[in-house]
Amino acid sequence: VVMHAVVGNVVEPILFGHSMKLHPVVVLLSLMIWGFLWGIPGCVLAVPITAILR
Repeated sequence: VVMHAVVGNVVEPILFGHSMKLHPVVVLLSLMIWGFLWGIPGCVLAVPITAILR
């Protein structure tokens, strides 16, 4: 459970941000904002939406 939390909250945002040329902090903030606005679909679409808006 701990390993899944670390991978999901730290490793994935860093890797997704790097592949989309976004800073990891921007990825984490976008996950929080889009997740708050749209719930689970917002979390799934947070990085692509942020990359498009960038």
